[in-house]
Amino acid sequence: GPASKNSNVSSVESDRRDRMRFNFKLEVHLVSKTGKTFKSESDNISLGGIKLMDKIPKEYISMDFSLIIINKLEKDSKKARIHFKTKCVGDILDPCRLVFVNPDKKNKELLENMIDSYIKQSKIA
Repeated sequence: GPASKNSNVSSVESDRRDRMRFNFKLEVHLVSKTGKTFKSESDNISLGGIKLMDKIPKEYISMDFSLIIINKLEKDSKKARIHFKTKCVGDILDPCRLVFVNPDKKNKELLENMIDSYIKQSKIA
């Protein structure tokens, strides 16, 4: 979107920021309880959800799965991969999109840090 990348985001704007979508290519793995993994890449991501390049298989939408998000630009391996433990639901209007349901503070911060780090590193690249 037209939002400038350099604007400092205050907490007052955090709701707006939840909806702010970043067109990042992050690797995304959906891991089901039975251990099946669906791998895709993000088309865009926000603190409120993630849109994948691929349609999410229906069997994932109807069950609990965990989300692993990997930033390949990240040099620090501890930060390069987050296990995003948040309930996700499919977006009825968009079969590629997952909506995060009430992520807790810790998971939200993990994701925020990954987004911030991606912005910094994509500037360097």
